[in-house]
Amino acid sequence: TQAGYLGPWLWKAAVEKAVEEVRGGEKVSDAGAEEQRQALAKYTIDLTELARAVDSERNYISQLTLEQEREIVGNPKLFLVAVCALNHMTLEQITEIHQASRGTYGRLRMLGQLERRGAHANHKRVARLMRSNGIRGIGGPGKRAQRRAGRHSAPAPDLLQRDFSAVKPDERWVADLTEFKTLEGKLHLAGIVDLYSNRLVGWAISDRRTAELPVDALVMAIRRRRPRVGVIHHADHGSQYTSLVFCDRAHDEDVRLSFGRIGTAADNAAMEAFWSVLKRELFHLYGHKVWPDRAALRAALFEYIEVFYN
Repeated sequence: TQAGYLGPWLWKAAVEKAVEEVRGGEKVSDAGAEEQRQALAKYTIDLTELARAVDSERNYISQLTLEQEREIVGNPKLFLVAVCALNHMTLEQITEIHQASRGTYGRLRMLGQLERRGAHANHKRVARLMRSNGIRGIGGPGKRAQRRAGRHSAPAPDLLQRDFSAVKPDERWVADLTEFKTLEGKLHLAGIVDLYSNRLVGWAISDRRTAELPVDALVMAIRRRRPRVGVIHHADHGSQYTSLVFCDRAHDEDVRLSFGRIGTAADNAAMEAFWSVLKRELFHLYGHKVWPDRAALRAALFEYIEVFYN
């Protein structure tokens, strides 16, 4: 093993305590590869019980030396303790992140949150721990039939070309409109997502799908973020985004417009992905596909976007 690979994940005091228990006070002699394999098969013990045994020492997190790591990896029993400590510590963070996400994060978003905390866990380990402990996020939609892209002219070219990355905040924005059903009628939502932070920097709600709706979202994004001149605003060919009202306002705000092709959602996949996450998690949190009224939906959207997501 390399020095520092297992170290950050192991509890030094817990491992030392486990060493005393499994050794029984006797010094472990070096063994060959075949003997180690036989010993590993012999000591197939319950990792959950080991995790509970070392749980009381979880406050003693320390960096192990290379010699300590070699000793642990070279001894089957101690290696099981090390793996147990790794799994248990990872599971603790997974449980905490899952609760903070209100039960919405799946394997990939969980892995991203672990990496943000400095916990570089393998995606297979994360998936296995989540599956074995009944932790699951909100699944994505199935595959849908795709329409052929059209070749109609656009008021501006496609400046992204399906490259949904950004090297700094407020450099590239993607935008779109979506709708929700209520017993009082539909409610339309316009949103703008910053590709650097994935935050919804601007949004607006209306009972009607008019050109003023994306204008209001654009104004909110500009007032909040105050981007530099030339920020890219990418959208599809919806009539609201190609209207003179919206294009003129974007020009007045020094915003560079970008449009994908007609008939393909892949040209605005980042925004489509956000809508998918938003609707799945709203259903998970509130259980409504058809909302009782617009007021309840407005309140839920505000709470999700401003309090939870952003």
